Amino acid sequence: IAGQEIVLKKNPHYWNRKAVSLEKIHISILPHEMTAWQLFERGELDWLGGSISPIPPDVLENVHSDLHFHPIAATTFCTFNTQNFPFQNSSLRKAFSYAIHREELAQRGQIPAQQCLPPSLAKGEKQQLTDIDRARTAFAEALQELGIEAEDLDGIVLYFKGGQVDKRLAQMLQKQWKEVLGVTVTLQELDFKSHMDRLHTRSYQLSIASWIAQFHDPINLLERFSSLDNRKNFPSWDCLEYQECVESIKNAPDEKSRDEWIARAEQLLAEAMPIAPLYHWSNPSLSNPHLEGLITTPCGGILFDRCKKIINIP
Repeated sequence: IAGQEIVLKKNPHYWNRKAVSLEKIHISILPHEMTAWQLFERGELDWLGGSISPIPPDVLENVHSDLHFHPIAATTFCTFNTQNFPFQNSSLRKAFSYAIHREELAQRGQIPAQQCLPPSLAKGEKQQLTDIDRARTAFAEALQELGIEAEDLDGIVLYFKGGQVDKRLAQMLQKQWKEVLGVTVTLQELDFKSHMDRLHTRSYQLSIASWIAQFHDPINLLERFSSLDNRKNFPSWDCLEYQECVESIKNAPDEKSRDEWIARAEQLLAEAMPIAPLYHWSNPSLSNPHLEGLITTPCGGILFDRCKKIINIP
């Protein structure tokens, strides 16, 4: 049904079709996370969660049974437009990043970020990304380097996509930056398409974004910053040493050398801070008792072919 539901049918030509017990999967298209939760409560949906149907934060805090977490290679972060005022200044980017209290931001089950890459992909050392003293020192340096007063930064806009999850996150970031740096950040909620358009065209100063590894290898995430032509290089970050590092990863003669180049790339990201990682995903999900055998991949893929019952999901 256009705009309301996607129906997946079992493929009779699939190579492992005998192992697939589901004949159909009904995927409901819903506008809000809370609507999905209400349908799940009424028994009209069999599964809720993962990257495709986030559980509302208020619900997540109060559900204590039958909740499962699935760590995946994905991260939510703040991205800075490094080509435009004021975040072309690395000291200001560091100030905004160090001012973030990640333990406070992470929802139940999520992993507060201590490095740019998700834990299953990272090769570098963990870092102390939250440091109030360093934030205020870097902020003073940024003001001097930019030749401005703190009040000149009031009105910076933080863009985020609609939904309870990112709205809550944006409000908490706004509060933390005000408390630590004294900067008043304006929030702007966008629909998903408009939000992605701003990221791809770099029409923003500051934005909440995320990435999910499409295959379980660090290069899948690292290579997006190796070219300004890559639409996923949201911060429009340009660093020759980093570009050379990514090429060395691709051409490394052995695993040890490759891991060293990956760690170096992570270090360069942390030093320049074109993005400020917030938390790594450990997706929560809820399912009805009759649903069995559903598992996820390291990249967050949901293996519905392992399920034993017909299910409805948002």
